[in-house]
Amino acid sequence: MNILYTLDSLNRGGAETFVLDLCRNAGRFGITPVFAAFGGGTLEDDFRAGGFEFIKIERRAPLDPRLVIRLRKLIREFNIDIIHTSQPVEALHAYFAAFLTRTKCIQSHQGVYSEKRNKIAARFITPLVDANITVSESLRIWLENELRVDTSKRFYLAYNSVEPSRLAPTGNDVRDELGIAKEALVIGNVGNFMVSGRKEQLTICRAFSKLPADERKLALIFAGKARLGEQDYLERCKAFCADAGIADLVFFLGERDDIPDVLKALDIFVFASVAEGLPIALIEAMLAGLPVVASDIPQNLEVTNQGQTARIFPVGDPDSLAGAIHELANDPVAREKTAAAGRDFALKKFTMESHFETLLGIYREVMGSKREFTNDIAT
Repeated sequence: MNILYTLDSLNRGGAETFVLDLCRNAGRFGITPVFAAFGGGTLEDDFRAGGFEFIKIERRAPLDPRLVIRLRKLIREFNIDIIHTSQPVEALHAYFAAFLTRTKCIQSHQGVYSEKRNKIAARFITPLVDANITVSESLRIWLENELRVDTSKRFYLAYNSVEPSRLAPTGNDVRDELGIAKEALVIGNVGNFMVSGRKEQLTICRAFSKLPADERKLALIFAGKARLGEQDYLERCKAFCADAGIADLVFFLGERDDIPDVLKALDIFVFASVAEGLPIALIEAMLAGLPVVASDIPQNLEVTNQGQTARIFPVGDPDSLAGAIHELANDPVAREKTAAAGRDFALKKFTMESHFETLLGIYREVMGSKREFTNDIAT
């Protein structure tokens, strides 16, 4: 089975990391992956070295006829069975490229659409593609309620997953790099800073400032960059830490290519997002054996077995978050139990083996079907 995977950009993020894992592992499951990037980014070298066919085609317009033509040529050149996209703009180009061919077009919905143009594109293309995949049940419900998309047909559920071997530390001692004492208890978060504040790093800073003074031996690490034009939110977080007198205990690392080493430096992982598709960073932390404190949005609850494998707090509530951190910080047994429960659940639910088992079933059904579908979400 020859699958053409696409991404509109290669910047470091959950969807990009997942697709990279997907392409690296596809051969183990009988898939020949071909990957096409419509733009560049910090992960481009990783994709080029991934061991699969890599093609870069710059998208020059919201709907680029040249890109459609190039995709059509790739379909013929590599005898593509399915084009599997991850964003509405990709799906639009893939749909027109595959039109009137035997090649099927699948769109994965990786997260909520905040920009108006993406919402419009998603409403248009979703009914046209051969199948849609949501990465969480919560996201399917959001698409149905917010975008008024009919999810009763041509929709499947396939949880994003992580290759555990990718989380092996490289040996870089992040604590030593930052000058954090070995005996300090370190909490941390992985996620980009967005002007919308969607990842809620500011809530984490506020919670950290509320911890008892005798616990200021703790350190707080953020790994993630501010995207172009979205530096204001990062600066707000830094300014709050300075005003609260905790700036010397909070480390803003920016974008890192050694996330396994960052995770190894942590004792508690905090994830405070207000909106997600299915949070790869949270899954990675669980697989890395970290106890997790997470906001109570539906997607985080799905990842943590409805909160059974993590400490859950009301989204946007720094007082409750501070309380959860305080409890774990002072209870090493609870940290160990929470970490073990999270890792066991992630290994059962969010590994490449479980993902490809579901994905291959979807591919086979789509390849054997016509445009009319009668199936509901396949789990």
